[in-house]
This record gives sequence, structure tokens and C-alpha cells, in this order.
Amino acid sequence: FWPLATADMAHPGGVLLGTNRITRGPVIFDSFAGPAAGLTNPHVGVFGQTGSGKTVLLKVYAARKVVSGTQVVILDPEREYAPAVEALGGHVIRLEAGVPSGLNPLEVEAEAADADTAGTVNLADKVADVRALVAHMLALHGGALSPEESALLDRVLFRLYTDRGITADGNSLYEEYSRVDGEIYRAGRQKKRMPRLRDLHAAMQNEPGLQRVALLIEPYLEGQSMGIFDCDSMEGLVDSPLICFDLYGLDERYVRPLAMHVVLSWIAERFVKQRRGVRKMVVVDEAWMMLQRPETAAFLEDLARRARKRLTALVLASQSFYEFGEGAGRAVLNNLGTRIIMSQKPEQLADAAAVFQLTEGERAAVARFGRGDALIKTGNQSVWVLVEATPAERALLAIPEGD
Repeated sequence: FWPLATADMAHPGGVLLGTNRITRGPVIFDSFAGPAAGLTNPHVGVFGQTGSGKTVLLKVYAARKVVSGTQVVILDPEREYAPAVEALGGHVIRLEAGVPSGLNPLEVEAEAADADTAGTVNLADKVADVRALVAHMLALHGGALSPEESALLDRVLFRLYTDRGITADGNSLYEEYSRVDGEIYRAGRQKKRMPRLRDLHAAMQNEPGLQRVALLIEPYLEGQSMGIFDCDSMEGLVDSPLICFDLYGLDERYVRPLAMHVVLSWIAERFVKQRRGVRKMVVVDEAWMMLQRPETAAFLEDLARRARKRLTALVLASQSFYEFGEGAGRAVLNNLGTRIIMSQKPEQLADAAAVFQLTEGERAAVARFGRGDALIKTGNQSVWVLVEATPAERALLAIPEGD
């Protein structure tokens, strides 16, 4: 029972973020609060310069959401969250060059309306996701898909799934099996083996109009320099309440942005679509990396739309806000029901005020922000909060002194 009635931000079922700088009241925030709180969707954007306290806010918010029953996945490009996730008993998946990641970007799942039905498989969406991934791979080598290659690639991808008997019926993802383990006879149903990048590569080699594309994706095959995603998917991970994908060991110019794309695609299939009755949150730090290429920006925008319908909040954090000011970045920004603005560089404040549509009063407040200050613009509210972590949380979440 919460003992206070307050005119401050106090979403029922939310978590404590800190103290309202104006009223000194507690700020209780829940991005799933819905239309009653003026929220159009559960997605959140956190924008602040280095040293603003952005990482502390995200650590505290994610930890408290896990405790309140929300399942959380974090994309960690700079290894800022992995130690805290390990301390909380979560799973950390470290992606390293040349080591199979356990993430198959061609994995596809069914989506069921309830637990008693097999659901449906949206092959068109999956084909579009893989096409965007291949376009990203080509772009890293200075190439691009022509319209003809794009059409042929779609044909080849559909064939990869249909040749395995995979259709729109969720039951088509499984096959019957029987085997003898020692003296015990076992029979049942198991997931079919999904196509891998090597299967796609082989199919493209046999398609005259795709041989150039096949050549350019060879570095991404198993045993090659960037072949970390040519593998079968790991099982059981999606049941963990807290998961962190540590991308720090990957080259930040080429492989890391691609890995963010692959991980998000895998999360969309194995995490967002599953456990329909459970609230889920996907935290993407340094999200500006996803906006550098049109195909990945479009994927991020589409993921925001899909996640909203599947009880999943997308939390995008970035030091740079310029990528969100136009084009696909603007579309992504418009899909964020809540925007949290922390301190900005003085020379960039005017531009930030324009991108986030700050009032004169809000801009003046942001100009005075210190570490930990944040302006939460959500629905019909705008609140200035000082984000606070308890001493115990600081120790557990590896928050340095002074942050």
C-alpha cells in the first residue's frame, strides 16, 4: 500500500525513479501506465551527454523493473551493464569475434493469441528482416542490393522456409521424432532445424542473379572473420528474467552495429513474440548506431511498432540526439511515448530543444541540469526529477562514486 496521495508523477504499479526537484515528492514512473496517464505507448527514449547520469538511470530503472516482475533484455555496446546484470543473477551473453554467438538471425517463431494455440508464422516479416540484414552486410563492404537482387533474395528466402515445410501455421515449425536412448524409447515433437546463413549462401550461389551477393556475405559464414552468427540458436535463454548482450568485444566500426541489428532481430523473434502475458523491456544503449544505415533505422522503427502490440517496452538511450531529428530517426522518436532528457552540451542545447520540442521553461531547466537531473516528458506531464540510487543499489549495480 503506497501511503501517499500526490499530484506528482505517481503511476500505479510504477517504480521509484527519484525526487521531484520542484515539489520534493517521489516520482513513480511506469511506461506501461497507458492512456489514463496520457501515454500512447510504453516506449522510452533517454538522451544525455557523457557524465549526465544516463547509465545510472538505466541501471536503477532496469533493476527495479526486474524486481517488480518485468523481464528485461539489455544491449550493452560499452560493457557498462554486464557487471550489474551478473550481480543481480542475470545472464550475460558475451559476443566475441570468431566465436559462435548462439544467435541465428534466420530463426523464426510463431505468435499465438493464447497458450492453447500454435499461432501463426509471419514469413513475410521475417523475410523482410533478413533482407535488411543482408543489405547491412553488403553496406559494410561498400555494396548495396539492386532492386532485382532484392526481389530474387526474397524468393530464395521464402524457398528456404517452405522447403522445410514451414508455412503460416505455427505447427509447421515442429516435427515428430522417435529415438532410443539406451533402453528407453522416446517420442514427441521437436522444433525443426532453422536455416542458417550458410544455407542462404548456398542457395544464393545457385541463383545466377545473386552470386555477387553470395560472394560479399562470405566473411559472415562460420569460420570466417565475422562468422559469429552462422550458427543454431541457443535454447532456454528467454526464460531468464534479466539478460545482457555484451557487445564490447566486437569491432565498433563494423561488427558491433551489425551485431546490434542481429541481436535485436533475434530478440524480436525469441523474446518479444513469446510470453504474451509478461511485461517485457528491451534496453538499447547507444541506439544512434542503429540509425546510421537506412535499413537498420527502418528495422528499429518497425520493431517499435511491433513491440507496442506485444506488451514490450523499447528503451532507447543515446548520447547523440541529432540522428533522431530527421528521417527515420524522427519516425523512431515519434514512436517513443516517453522522452527523458538529461544534461546536454551547452552548444547543443538549442538544437536539443528543437528536436525534443522543449518549452522555454523546460529549456531553461535543462540548461541548469547537473549529474542525475532529468526532465521526463510523458503524455500530458513534464517532471524534473533527480534520479537517486540507494547505497545498497550503488554497491550491487557497480555504480562508481560521483555518478
